[in-house]
Amino acid sequence: MSSCMDLNAFPDEEAREKIQAEEKAKVFKCGGDKDKPPDHLVFLIHGIGDQIRQSDPLPQRVKRLYAQTLELAEQYPALNAVANTKFVAVEWHSTIHERHSAAHMTSLTLPTIPLIRSLNNGTLGDMLYYFNGSQPILHDVAKKLNDAYHEEVSKGFKGRVHFVAHSMGGVISFDLLQQTYFTRLAESARRGREEAATAAGAAGAGAGGAGAAAAATAAAAPGSAAAAPGGSEGAGGSKKGAGRKVGRI
Repeated sequence: MSSCMDLNAFPDEEAREKIQAEEKAKVFKCGGDKDKPPDHLVFLIHGIGDQIRQSDPLPQRVKRLYAQTLELAEQYPALNAVANTKFVAVEWHSTIHERHSAAHMTSLTLPTIPLIRSLNNGTLGDMLYYFNGSQPILHDVAKKLNDAYHEEVSKGFKGRVHFVAHSMGGVISFDLLQQTYFTRLAESARRGREEAATAAGAAGAGAGGAGAAAAATAAAAPGSAAAAPGGSEGAGGSKKGAGRKVGRI
């Protein structure tokens, strides 16, 4: 039922290729029913530090989270609706460290207490990288999220999307969603201004046409200054024309 990949459980070549593709893309998926689209798509964004080369790597944690979700769904029938949930973990730490070589970091690192400084470079350094140029990281995470989402949509996904983020991942998620919101808000405001300007232009053109028509009607109407015999004089505006009836039908 699950789409999780495990070398021990699936030792065939196809499974290995899928695992290698996930590792290369830095996007790890687990859960869902292989026979139908998931009802819930949960994006996981991790915190600082290397999430792959450690004793409890990110793919294993994603599998464990999915297993716990199934256990809860079995234990509590009311949660059965969440059984068909797919987890998608996005790895962003490597994006930072691929842009900044280890040799460059070493050249900037003091030689004292190397273990602590190495730990700082690999974990706390993530925050320094992010707050001194977050756009490459946001772009990388957004692309991975969009690719994963559109892949599920192409398979018929129409469910709900959720974000679960930890530590620095929460900051990335907030910045990403905030920028997306304000980008859409600005775009909506721009379209509103354009539509208002178009409507005003159309209204102005209509008013101009109506004004021209009114002027033409007034010019042709009996009793108007233009149509009256003798011009303004015929309208009784002069002594010479006083008492003369004008504009009779």
